[in-house]
Formats: sequence, C-alpha cells, structure tokens
Amino acid sequence: MPAPVRSLSPGAVPTGPGFDVVLLLHVVAAIVALGSVVASGVQSTRLLAAGDGEVPSGVTMYFAPGVNWVGRTLHAVPLLGLALVGLSHGAYGFEDGWIEWGIGLWVAAAVGAEAVLWPAERRVQAGLAASGDGHDLGQVHAAGVRSETARSARTTAVAAGALTAVLVAAVVVMVAQP
Repeated sequence: MPAPVRSLSPGAVPTGPGFDVVLLLHVVAAIVALGSVVASGVQSTRLLAAGDGEVPSGVTMYFAPGVNWVGRTLHAVPLLGLALVGLSHGAYGFEDGWIEWGIGLWVAAAVGAEAVLWPAERRVQAGLAASGDGHDLGQVHAAGVRSETARSARTTAVAAGALTAVLVAAVVVMVAQP
C-alpha cells in the first residue's frame, strides 16, 4: 500500500504558537533529561573517587534520599515528540525514519533509566544514609555497606555513560532529521 500523501510539501516546517510552545517544551525536557543523566554519572564518579575517605558534600546532596524527579523529565521527551507529530499537520509522520529512530532511542533510554540507573541511584542513597551523616564511608566499611555502595555507584556511572550515548544519538537524529 502506498504511503499517504502529505498535505504539506516535503521540507515544510510547521509553525504556530501551539507547535512552537510544544517544541520548546520538548527541547527543554531533552536538555534537562540529558543533564540529569550526565549529573548522575559525574556524582557517582566523584563518590567512587572519594574511596573510604570523606565524601564531597555535593555528592551527598545529589544522592539525598528521594525520587530523582528531574530525571523523570526523560519520559516527557517522547510524549512531547508525539504531540509535535500531531501538531505538524502532516509535515512529520511516523513513517519518517528519523522519528522512528528518535522515539526508539528515547524509549530505550527511559527503559534503561528505570531498569538500571535509578534503582542503582536508590541503592547509593541507601548506602550513604547507612553511613550516618553520609560524609565518611570509611566508618561503615567493615559492615560491608561501603562495597555495596561502591558497586551501585559503579553501576550508576556505567549506566549514565551508556544512557548519555543513547540520548546524544537521539538528539543528533532529531536535529539532523536524516
């Protein structure tokens, strides 16, 4: 079956205040989500560098107990992208390869974050909380909490690195629109 005929000529760019606002939200959500993943990797690396010594206060603040709500902006990116397709009035469609790749990459990143990154972050939070004030991991080394926290920090760092690569690839696809 032939592809549906689009109402706009190829290369047409949708405009209008609704499209522009959703596009802005889409881009901001992508930047915030990417920044959050990078920050997780950086803070995990800083924690690992501390060894059994004093943990920098920025690390303990970053891994304070609670949900990483900033990171959850990752879920908004493909949802806003879907809204953009709908608001484009046919200029963009799901048959466009770059849209398929972009959605696929962002969904893969979201699944990776939910399955690996954020659970590892929660384990790091628990390990730091178990160390008392969270500033001296050497105090709990004998109890084995330190080694579990270090493993979780390594998992967080590796997952953040992998997800950063996936998200950067998605951004390149979205901007280049090959």
